[in-house]
Amino acid sequence: MALSIAERGRLRSQMRAGNPLDRRATEQVQATIDRRYAELESSMIHENRSYTAASHIMKTKHDTVKNSISSVR
Repeated sequence: MALSIAERGRLRSQMRAGNPLDRRATEQVQATIDRRYAELESSMIHENRSYTAASHIMKTKHDTVKNSISSVR
């Protein structure tokens, strides 16, 4: 459940004024943080897998060329 722009502004105002957030607002903020964290974590896992795959491919190409050169000598 995403917060509207007006709700976000109201929450920011409350926090700046030092007023405690109501329970519903706190739950909404926590849900938003949890969702964004899960999205970030998923993105990082995907990026790590892509990097690892590219790294392995480059290492295999390097080893193949290295072995070919060694065989010629």
